[in-house]
Amino acid sequence: PASFRLPKLQLPLFHVKPEEFPHFWALFEVAVDGNQQLSDVEKLVHLMGLLKDSALRLVQGGGVSALSYAEVKEALLARYDRKP
Repeated sequence: PASFRLPKLQLPLFHVKPEEFPHFWALFEVAVDGNQQLSDVEKLVHLMGLLKDSALRLVQGGGVSALSYAEVKEALLARYDRKP
């Protein structure tokens, strides 16, 4: 069988629309959060690069550390993950 390379996955930016969060988070979980080869610091850098507007301001207070990734993730899920 022929081998081919898939194009690089482009993750969407999250601009605070709660209805867009489930799609954003599902893609982020698959591409970044579930990637065992990335450290928490690397995951945090990826996540912060995808947040815009008040979603970014919500989590900007913490520094970039392995401990803060869990806190940032928790804050975003608490704010935007509105499951019925």
